[in-house]
Amino acid sequence: MYPPTPDQRDLWLITGRDCTSAPGPGITSVQADFLAAVHAGHGSTCHQFLGAVARRRDAWRR
Repeated sequence: MYPPTPDQRDLWLITGRDCTSAPGPGITSVQADFLAAVHAGHGSTCHQFLGAVARRRDAWRR
C-alpha cells in the first residue's frame, strides 16, 4: 500500500465530498480507506462511507 500524493488526496476530497452519491465502482482499496476515514463520522446515510466500507470488505474477502 502506498500513501496518496497531495494531488491525489485533493482530487479524492473534491470528488468524494458529496455524501449523497456513492463512490465509483473502480476505486482502489487505498482510496476506499481514505474515503472511509474522511466520512467516518457522517452516519449511516453517508453513501461515500457506505461505499468505501463495502469496497474495503470486498478487498478483504479476496
